Amino acid sequence: MKNLKGKIFYLGCIIALFYVTSAFQVKAQGLISGRVMESETTGAAFATVSILNVSDSVMVKGAITDEEGNYYLRQVPRGRYLIAISSVGFEKVYLDPIDYESSQSLELPEIRLHEASLALGEVVVTAQRPMIERKADRYVMDMEATPFQTNNLSEILLATPFVQSKGGGISINGRTGILVLVDNVPVPSATLESLFESMSGDEIDKIEFITNVSSQYDANVNGVISITTKKAKSMGFTGSVRGNYSQGVKGKFRGGGNLTYRKNNLTAYANINMFRGINYNESTTLRYLNIEGNDLLFNESEVINYRVSWPSIRTGLNYSLGDNHSIGMQVSLVGPQTFPSLSQSETAFSNPLGTTIDSILVKPIMIEYDGTVKSYSLNYEGKLDTLGKTVEMIMTYSTVANIRIFSMLYQDIFNPQGERIRRLDVIKNNNLGWSKNWIAQVDFQLPYQNKIRFDAGLKYSRSRAHSDISQEIQENGSFVLVPEFSFLNRLSEDIYAGYFKGGKSWDSFSLNAGVRMEQTNMEGNDAEVNRRFFNIFPSLNLEKKFANELSSSLYYRRTIKRPGFNSLMPFRFVIDDYTQNVGNPALQPVMMDNIAMSLLKSSNLFVELSYTHNQNDFTTIPVQEGTVTVFQERNFNSQVYQLSSNYSHEFFKWWTCAFYGYVNFTQAASNFTEEDFSLEGYGSSVSLTNTFTLPRDFSLQVYYNYDGPSVYGLMKFGAMNYSRVSLKGNLLDKRVQYTVGVADIFRGTVYRADINSLNILTSYAGYEDTRRVDFGLVYNFGKRTVKSAPTKDLGNEDVLNRAN
Repeated sequence: MKNLKGKIFYLGCIIALFYVTSAFQVKAQGLISGRVMESETTGAAFATVSILNVSDSVMVKGAITDEEGNYYLRQVPRGRYLIAISSVGFEKVYLDPIDYESSQSLELPEIRLHEASLALGEVVVTAQRPMIERKADRYVMDMEATPFQTNNLSEILLATPFVQSKGGGISINGRTGILVLVDNVPVPSATLESLFESMSGDEIDKIEFITNVSSQYDANVNGVISITTKKAKSMGFTGSVRGNYSQGVKGKFRGGGNLTYRKNNLTAYANINMFRGINYNESTTLRYLNIEGNDLLFNESEVINYRVSWPSIRTGLNYSLGDNHSIGMQVSLVGPQTFPSLSQSETAFSNPLGTTIDSILVKPIMIEYDGTVKSYSLNYEGKLDTLGKTVEMIMTYSTVANIRIFSMLYQDIFNPQGERIRRLDVIKNNNLGWSKNWIAQVDFQLPYQNKIRFDAGLKYSRSRAHSDISQEIQENGSFVLVPEFSFLNRLSEDIYAGYFKGGKSWDSFSLNAGVRMEQTNMEGNDAEVNRRFFNIFPSLNLEKKFANELSSSLYYRRTIKRPGFNSLMPFRFVIDDYTQNVGNPALQPVMMDNIAMSLLKSSNLFVELSYTHNQNDFTTIPVQEGTVTVFQERNFNSQVYQLSSNYSHEFFKWWTCAFYGYVNFTQAASNFTEEDFSLEGYGSSVSLTNTFTLPRDFSLQVYYNYDGPSVYGLMKFGAMNYSRVSLKGNLLDKRVQYTVGVADIFRGTVYRADINSLNILTSYAGYEDTRRVDFGLVYNFGKRTVKSAPTKDLGNEDVLNRAN
């Protein structure tokens, strides 16, 4: 700890040194101003104005016009420049080259924009915006260009080709350890499901899928899904109300609205969502095992209808203290709830070589869940000089509380004729947990002249988690506590972190390198949980630009994935007489090394070759203990080689097509049993998205994805496919948007996984009611110009994700 404090002290000294020296870097430079017009009387609000070098078209400065179309470009150095103006729905404009002296103030002539459109027969069709753009380190999805305005996030991600869901987790281009941000605020896992179900595309301005992550992010992050919501820049009130109904096996409804008020330096906003419906799940689990020399097959089928309600609210305000300082606060509340819902489960016992069923276990369970997630934050941002040096400070306090109750109605064994053979114990499982998390962090962004930049920061995270797991057995009509299957667990964790990164850009080459240091102290009421470890996580990103809009990059980063708090608790959770879940206090964190090389051509062709090595990865593994199958998270090692590519092409102004695909090879090995267990295999995925801009302001999207058989960790996955057709239209001068869609047309989203852990082979297939028809409507009120939300990254995503 002493060494760590010394390292952090030196890092603080470095930060202070850059801050002091920054005062000597500022030079007096001039002002270029002007006005951009949409028509003779209307200014072009929020158009982009760029100053480009005449010699190489490299951007020197940029600005956004205000509500009246005025722009101001400050601190412009001496040079010969082109002025470029762009705005959505209008043709790009270039002014004649100008020679500029840095000491002068220059007001340019008024600029008039012209709509970008083409004639299709006798109907005028406006040129469409690209839905997804590939950049060197990320994908950017423009939500306004998609037909997803009334679809929820879950449906949007399901129809996003480079986002995969395997083993219950999200990955981007095959990279796990994904951080989800909403307006730079991390989303804990406890709220992810409710967020994905309740947040509508209408709330979203853009989604960035960041694949090349720097040392600024926590060491557990391999990729980032950054969701930027709409916030009005116009004075006064703006907002929208929305609703969506979809029907599959069961129906779902979600509705909500957002409201923003802006006056002078104050911006206040609130977003309320409600999801109500029934989540239908059906699954089949086959267990092939050998007990005392006899081969047996357990064939379990289960149908669950979760009656759910997920209210959520996000609210906050920001206040600007002049041009250089701002303060803000945020409050987020989510209350996911599952009303008493019935799980119908039947397990047939038989010889796996025959078809005759010996007996059937019938086990109806009533499931209840109630939880709350609260997050409060304060933030400050200050601009240190005109070169863009800034400091950000954030403090966050979060709480997670949940209650899960699983009550058997009965547990009986019947013969094939339906006659009861035997009554088994009726069990009730209770899982009560809560955690409290405190975060404090400071970040410095320190750009200098000559395209040099340094970033540095410190972070402290404090977490306290409690878990009360108990089992009760029914005796004489009432439930009695079973002490040997009841556990009271306590866990505390403190993480001290600091990072430093630097970068330099030349005309055609850029270099960015960084290092993150983390000291972790863990203590629990079980001595096996107690740990102290210090880790260093380097990162490197090199980018080279060539002629003809071609660029290449080389990326490396080391990361860590820590086990969830509940996984480390020493508990034994009895599901039925033949199935148990067990905690693993000995579970180790995963150390991941990722290296990738890529080529990018004109933002529409991208090819990447990557290698990932995972040491002590973990997943849930079944092991047979007598007649009981025990599921427990265990460590293993793996490595993945992957080639991925995406390409988009505009056949016509009204038709674009995008292709995405990858092929990979995975090797995994573990020694958690008496014999080493290994698995290897190939995986692949292809998808095609066609987007059509139709007359009368309609747009149509047709999407299809096929995932071939693959290996992920120690599991083999079966093939699956997903398809979607959606139509979007507008009414009342685009104040009303409506959508109609059909998803999973071929009912191909059936999740299949096999795992062979030597003494038991488990095969699973599940379906979650993804074949649906949906109808949505959005009404926008107030002024319609928007900008991205001004909220900050709270930095508490890791502890909140692991608290559940």
